[in-house]
Amino acid sequence: MNQFLLLLAELTILFFLSKSINRSLFTLFFKLTKSRESAIGLLSLLFLPGTAVHELSHLIVAEVLRVPTGKISFSPKINQVGEKVDAQIGSLEVAKVDPLRKYLVGLAPLFFGLAVLSLIIWLFQRFWPQTTSIYQQAGLAILAGYLLFAVSNNMFSSTKDLEGFWMLALVVFLLILALYLTGIKIILTGPALELLFKVTSGLTKTLAVVLGVNALTVIINRLFIKN
Repeated sequence: MNQFLLLLAELTILFFLSKSINRSLFTLFFKLTKSRESAIGLLSLLFLPGTAVHELSHLIVAEVLRVPTGKISFSPKINQVGEKVDAQIGSLEVAKVDPLRKYLVGLAPLFFGLAVLSLIIWLFQRFWPQTTSIYQQAGLAILAGYLLFAVSNNMFSSTKDLEGFWMLALVVFLLILALYLTGIKIILTGPALELLFKVTSGLTKTLAVVLGVNALTVIINRLFIKN
């Protein structure tokens, strides 16, 4: 339970941190280019690996669940309605389906993102001992840090992806609470509990590294904005 709460806390912090990073980077790029379109273009280019993971995760889960899909794009799109401006870094056309499949497709980037982040750190640990020079070590560290940064800041589902989700989440929560109050409990034991502990423990360590990378990015970016 403690590991799960820690994981939830890290995801919450990362969510708000990613929002701050996107705003501050857009401010920096706009300051440099004096153009909203150019700033969004640079932001899209910087986050391209994360955008690819995000949109492909939607596509993969949609195909598995037999949800019809259309055009996929990794390029920015700017929508303006009146004075409100909305920028999409990537997109995938998905048909309207039942709520369950809709939200499974919508939540896919979070779970795929966590898997990719864990894979990046595993590969870094796998190849780090084989580096023979400081240049190789620096290059590997920079590459891993960049990929962690790009993926972690694009793995949260958009408002459109989860439109109406919180009502469903509330219903599920009330159902679980009702089962608990009536004495019906789901308790994991043995191998299942051990596997759950290993997964959550690994994810909390992964997110600790990711939070460190993103926090460092925020500090550096704010120094550039002030200058």
